[in-house]
This record gives sequence, structure tokens and C-alpha cells, in this order.
Amino acid sequence: MNATKVTRHLLSLAGLSVLGLSTVACLNLSTNSGARQVGESLAAATGITADAAATGITPDAVTTITSGHMVLDPQADDRRIVETYTAPAATLVGSYGPETHQTYKVFTPSNWSASDRRDLVVFSHGGAWSFGTADEVESVSMDLLAQGAVIVSIEYELSVPAFEQTADIVAAVRWAQTNAGDLGVDPDRTFLSGHSAGAHLSLLTAVAPTDLRGGDFIRPVVGVIAIAGPYAVDEPTYDPAIIGIRVHEIIAFVNGCGTTDCSADVLAAISPATYVDANDPAVYMVVGEIDDLAPLVHALLVEDSYVAAGVGDRVWVDVVEGAGHQPGFGANATSIEAFMNSVNTI
Repeated sequence: MNATKVTRHLLSLAGLSVLGLSTVACLNLSTNSGARQVGESLAAATGITADAAATGITPDAVTTITSGHMVLDPQADDRRIVETYTAPAATLVGSYGPETHQTYKVFTPSNWSASDRRDLVVFSHGGAWSFGTADEVESVSMDLLAQGAVIVSIEYELSVPAFEQTADIVAAVRWAQTNAGDLGVDPDRTFLSGHSAGAHLSLLTAVAPTDLRGGDFIRPVVGVIAIAGPYAVDEPTYDPAIIGIRVHEIIAFVNGCGTTDCSADVLAAISPATYVDANDPAVYMVVGEIDDLAPLVHALLVEDSYVAAGVGDRVWVDVVEGAGHQPGFGANATSIEAFMNSVNTI
């Protein structure tokens, strides 16, 4: 059994390849963009900016300057994002490029029409950069679908260096923007999203230079909705393990660094904060309070990079109390909606 198969096998034993997703049922999710789940607060999403103390985060945990939006938790009156659900059947399936792995599944909301001009969300699945499928669309994506967005969930090449994977995301975005008229989306309202490794790759795609990420978009990406992403793989204390396999060993394997660790230069090169500048899109990061695979400090370091670029107000950090590496169903739905509505004015 080769290293890739070993990694996938051990991760599957941990349940990490099946946490997501399409096999559990939910009767409450509506894909009618006008519908709201019972118990959801319909109050305007105002006053969602707070200091660190108001989030319940201890001062010791906040190790960096924060000038963006710290989203309040818990959301007792905001339960639109459900814990369990059945992913709907894809409206469209096909290929966004010539390679066999370059496939997509399009999920559309109720009352969708190809003549619509809805928000476009290109979603990249998680899976330690080495496994996963386009079926794994994550609970936040299901809420965005209910809110009225069109979700294009993609496959990208697995177990290859990060910038080969971002090139697939760029190709998928270009395909979706080119075919906006058939997808019923507005190409000027393009968002990237993803969970775990997919969140890392989505943010890296959004901020890395064109020549590194694999090309340019046809229209700019306006925002990133990132769930539990290990963004700061170069952070010196970051060294978690999954079933005895260090995450850095997985990173080294998929990025061609050998079997133990990549150099500091390589880790910096695949960390989104390295590239952030004032022209980058806004980002909403959902973080599990006790997630050691994608810890809070990673989101704060991304926020710091935006602050340093003079655009700290483009960063929203949603810390889900008590959550680990699957914090999506605890995310603040009204704040995500407010974020998406604000991207043209941030």
C-alpha cells in the first residue's frame, strides 16, 4: 500500500472522510431562498463587530491584533445552518477542463432559472489535500444554497503540490464565469469556499499571484467563505497529527518535499498570509474553538496580514464555541449573509 493509500485508509478509519456529508438526513432545510428555518432570528445583522472579550475568547488566546469583525457566538436564535442534512441531487454535472479529475457538480436553489443572476460559489472539498469528492458540499454551502446562491462543487487533483490544486480552482472559476449565462449566476458575484484543505486552497487561490496560482480569473473573486482551514502551515508551533500521522508529513508528501517536513520556505510559499495585499477579496473564516487541525491562531494570522495591508475590515472571524474541525453547522448564518451582502462596499 503506497503512502497515499495509507493516508486515506487511516483518515477513513478516523471517520474524517465521511463526516460530511450527504448520507445524513435533515427535514428542516429549505432550498427556497425566501424560506427561513423555524427559530431563526430575522433581526437585521447589526452590531456584529465586537472586541475579543465579547466573543468569549480568553485574552491569552488572542495573540494578534484584531481590527476586523469578530462574530458573536453562540447563535441561540440563528439556527438556519443545520447539523444534519441530505445533499440534493446535482442539477448539472460535467467537466470544467480536459483532465479526468476536472469535474464539477452544480447545486441550484429552488425556483432557479438559467436566466437568473445569482451569487456564484465555487466550493472545494476537504480531505488533507489527498482525498474527498465534489459530493462533500458542507453544511454552510447548503445554507448558501437555501439563501439563493448557486454552488459549483469541484474535484481537484489530489496528492499533488498546492499550486497544482489552485490551478484547478482557477480553471473551475474561469469555466463557471464563462458559462454564467447557463448557470444563472452573476460572474461579478463570484465567491470561493471550502472546508479544511479546501478552505486553505480557496484562500490561497484568492490571494496568491497569478503566475503561482495557475492563471487569472475572468472576473475578480469578491469574497472567500472558508471553513476550518489550516492557513498558517508555516506557523512554528503548528504540528498536529491524525491517527499518528503528522499533518506536516502529509503536507510534505503531497508537495514533493519527502516524507517528513517541507522547508520553511516551502511552507511560507503555500501559506495565504504570505501574499495578502490591499487588492485581495474579503474573507469570512469559520473557526472551531477547540480545533487543533485548523486552530484559531491561523485565522488571526490571516487577519493580521489584512491589517498590515490596510484592509483589516475585510476580515470576518466566526469562532464557534466548543466546536472542533467540523464547525460549519455552528456558523453564524446571518453574519455570513451580511458578509456576502457587504463585499461590494467593504
